Amino acid sequence: MDRTPFAIFLIHKRQQANLSQRGLATALEVTQTKVHGWEKGSRAPHARHLLHLFSTLKLNAEDQQLALILLAQS
Repeated sequence: MDRTPFAIFLIHKRQQANLSQRGLATALEVTQTKVHGWEKGSRAPHARHLLHLFSTLKLNAEDQQLALILLAQS
């Protein structure tokens, strides 16, 4: 399975934030398996995690909008 554009975006932004999958999972209070699924493109984050995800990754409004567009296209 190819990674979705959102998965690629998430990997890039997580790495820019200098976080491991485990570190992001801990910050979001989810499992590393869940973050791995998001980055693999086999799962998408639930709406309840998005604001915390955006905040943790310090995404500006433009990147938040892009993330939502990429999610909708997945």
